[in-house]
Amino acid sequence: MFCSNKALSFVYFFIIVSLASSPVFAYADKRPKNLCGEIEKLEQLYSEGDLKAQNDLISCYQQLSEKGDSYAQNNLAVMHESGLGVEKNLQKAAELYQKASDQGYAMAQYNLGLMYEYGEGVEKNLRKAAELYQKASDQGYAMAQYNLGLMYGYGEGVEKNLKKAVELYQKASDQGYAMAQHNLGYMYSNGEGVEKNPRKAVELYRRAADQGCAMAQYNLGLMYEYGKGVEKNPRKAVELYRRAADQGCGVAKTKLRDGSLQVAP
Repeated sequence: MFCSNKALSFVYFFIIVSLASSPVFAYADKRPKNLCGEIEKLEQLYSEGDLKAQNDLISCYQQLSEKGDSYAQNNLAVMHESGLGVEKNLQKAAELYQKASDQGYAMAQYNLGLMYEYGEGVEKNLRKAAELYQKASDQGYAMAQYNLGLMYGYGEGVEKNLKKAVELYQKASDQGYAMAQHNLGYMYSNGEGVEKNPRKAVELYRRAADQGCAMAQYNLGLMYEYGKGVEKNPRKAVELYRRAADQGCGVAKTKLRDGSLQVAP
C-alpha cells in the first residue's frame, strides 16, 4: 500500500502512505536576513518551550507580517492554525497563508493547500489544493510534490495519472523524502505508472525504512517474506515487522500475531 488512510489491498497487502497533513513552520534555513534582531534567538528559545520567548516571537511575527514579510506571515499562520501562543483561528491562518502564497512563498502555498485539501479555515476544494501544491512543487518543495503525487495517484482534484504520480514521487524521493520513497517503491512493486521492478522497489523501501517509515519497514518485510526483489529471508522479514509494529503499525502487529511466518531458532 501507499502511506495512506486509503489503504488498498493487493496480493501481498502493500500499503500506500497518506498525505502529509501538518502545517510547516519555517526555521533558520528559510529565514530572510535582517528580520527582527533577536528573531533567531527567540525561535531557538521558543523551540525549547520558553513561554516568554513565545510571546515576544509572536509580537515580532505580527510586526513583520504587517510589513508584508512572507516568512513571518507563514509562521504566524501556523501559530493561528495550531493555537500556539494565540487563540486558534483557522480563518486567520488561511488569510495569512494566502498573503505569503501570493508572494510565491512555497511553504505557505503548501500549507494553504492542506487547508483546501481538508476544508479547514476555507471551503474544501481539491482542485484549489492541487493548484497550490503544484505551485510549491514547481519550486522544488518535496512535501508538495509528494501530496500532489498522491492526488494524481487517486485522481483527486486532478485527472488520475499514475505516470505523473511517479514523476512527482521521484522528485520528492530524490530529496530524501521518506514517504515519497515508500510510495515510489510501491509503484515499482506493483507496476503502476512505471514498469514493474521488484528490485527497485526493495531499494526504495529500504531507503524509507532506514529513515524510520513504518509502512516502508512493513512492506520491505513483505518483500523479504515472499522473496520479491530480494532473497527470501523470513528472519529479516520478522525483524522489519517488529520495527514497524514498535511504531504502532497495525498490519505489522497482525503479521506478528497470526504466527504464519515461522522462523527457525
